[in-house]
Amino acid sequence: MCLRPLFCAKLIVFLYRRLFGLPQSKKEVRVRQSFRLWQVVVCAWACCAPGLLFAQSQPLPSDPELDDILSHDIADLTVTSVSRRPQKLSSAASAIYVVTKEDIERTGASSVAEVLRIVPGLQVAQVSSHNWAISARGFDSSLANKMLVMIDGRSLYTPVFSGTYWDDRQIPVTEVERIEVIRGPGASVWGANAVNGIINIITKSGKDEQGNYVTARAGTEEASLAAGRGKEYAPDQYYRTYAQGAEYGATKAPGGSDNNDAWNRVEAGFRVDGKTGNDDGYMLSGQGYGGGQESRQVGRLRDAPFSYVYDTDDTSYGGSFSGTWDHAFSADSNGTLKTSIDSYKRDEFIADQDVTTFDIDWQRDTQTSARNNLIWGVGYRFFSVGINGSFDARVRDTQADYSLFSGFLQDEYQLVPNELYLTLGSKLEHNDFTGFEVQPTARLSWVVDDKQTVWGAVSRAVRTPSIVDHDINLIALTAPGPTYTVLFGSSDIASEELIAYELGYRLQATPKLQFDNTIYFNDYDNLTTYAPQTPYFTGLTFVNPYTTNNEGSGHVYGFETSATYTASRTLKFMGSYSFAQMDLSTSGNALPLTGTEQSLPHNMFSVRSYWNITPKVSFDNMLYYVDALQEPVDSYWRYDTRLAWQAMPGLELSLVGRNLLDDKHAEFPAAYEAEIERSVLASATWRF
Repeated sequence: MCLRPLFCAKLIVFLYRRLFGLPQSKKEVRVRQSFRLWQVVVCAWACCAPGLLFAQSQPLPSDPELDDILSHDIADLTVTSVSRRPQKLSSAASAIYVVTKEDIERTGASSVAEVLRIVPGLQVAQVSSHNWAISARGFDSSLANKMLVMIDGRSLYTPVFSGTYWDDRQIPVTEVERIEVIRGPGASVWGANAVNGIINIITKSGKDEQGNYVTARAGTEEASLAAGRGKEYAPDQYYRTYAQGAEYGATKAPGGSDNNDAWNRVEAGFRVDGKTGNDDGYMLSGQGYGGGQESRQVGRLRDAPFSYVYDTDDTSYGGSFSGTWDHAFSADSNGTLKTSIDSYKRDEFIADQDVTTFDIDWQRDTQTSARNNLIWGVGYRFFSVGINGSFDARVRDTQADYSLFSGFLQDEYQLVPNELYLTLGSKLEHNDFTGFEVQPTARLSWVVDDKQTVWGAVSRAVRTPSIVDHDINLIALTAPGPTYTVLFGSSDIASEELIAYELGYRLQATPKLQFDNTIYFNDYDNLTTYAPQTPYFTGLTFVNPYTTNNEGSGHVYGFETSATYTASRTLKFMGSYSFAQMDLSTSGNALPLTGTEQSLPHNMFSVRSYWNITPKVSFDNMLYYVDALQEPVDSYWRYDTRLAWQAMPGLELSLVGRNLLDDKHAEFPAAYEAEIERSVLASATWRF
């Protein structure tokens, strides 16, 4: 059935104006809301229509160029983040999802943070042009502190707020082999702050991908240039080098003006992998970065008008070096030594940070019998932290050193050989804030057959206090008088605690259809809160103090489900849905945690399709839905698409559209609301 020509013409005009933000007539504005449903339907159709077409067509003859990308079985992937040793994803007793090299390419994303949108159950929200809120199962914020983020098993944790600065971790996506994401605690092997989940970014080695590449991107919101090289420079010796420069435009304020949050980064790095004469393996890597970011802040004044809005030009730079040594003691036992040093400086108006981290870690993995595997390890981490505060914020110790000692032991025993696996383990840590912390786990995995796995876990994890929790002195509000409302850290602050209960089921329903389902119940105690204290005068200033304490508790429960359907050798569909409910309470006179509750969307949904139209043309579509958060962040649909063409051997051209359903929308509440705009990005990659 064909639409009438007049209606088609009006529809084209309407879509053209919506896509490019042109003025709309009053009548168009009135139909805008009703048309939103049709936009979603059209985008869903774009994701699913290829399947309908293939259902009506005859099978195509085999073509190796088309078979290569879509033929792998996700359940056969090997992961290392669950137990710190290689194991099949299908038998892992954890809610783990792997973002493959194929996924990274087909999303058209230019940053790791954007790639993570496809992970089921993971909340990814862009707060500003250079700031993201990323977490699993609640407690999301731009300073999220319950997700452990790593690169090749090296923690990116900052002791300042117990989280990750995503704008400083702009490794080119072309250098990422895969990303392993665990929803749920992993503290029994990785330690404190692996509370709600783990993100482990695995980079490519020179052996994975040899040759040279240059990738240039230019679009309405960003531009970048990246280049890299991988080579075998001697037998079993490989290296990779890369460099990237990128600029990102500002987001929009609700009124349409720029939010003054544009930013830029330059980064370069290397990785060397190889084997020694006795077959020991090693890996050396390093990277350095630098750049600037604009931001809009609220400053406090001692006198009237007591506060003001200011735009700043901040800078950030740093680097890291790490090494890994693998030694096989026997066919059944091997050891791994890892060490790294990481340093960063952030010069910002509210406070300057100078943080250096040294880390050394040893682990031993032994197959003690045909049915038992034992892995253990010890580690030491040292932080040197310098913070130069301002009138708005300062810490008690402007220069301080901190140490973290740790050890872990985990045993996996096959109660029924190759069928029923029991894993027991714990991590023991000692930190300078709360002393000893114990984080055990018990996991059971039942491989019913080669198509089904049922698993369950009970785990304890803690989020140890940060420097902000312990030492901060932050002026949150100034008023006539003068009156200061001040937030103080506390030396009595304790670790936040989690007891997590998880149950999962993986099913290979048919050779083409896979399901992965998880339900969970997280019980939290000792959550960090602020409580009012007795006001006092200091000179002529009236101080209204609040201090950190641990008067919060509550629970989060929900379920996550995802499915993958390989319709043909050239077409694949992926879908996911997650539900979450958070109920928190406080005791005493602590402030309520309403904002934390309202930062968790109850429902998230996504559907994606990858389609190899021909050996040289691919078409990929992604549709997301996220529930409303606290005001003024409404629920939103987001549609991204990518069209790629292999113009000639080694040269790929692609066009990416992002957020095509809205001219702009907010994704996360912030002091200065940032609306993420619709954008288009053109990319060219030359491999030689």
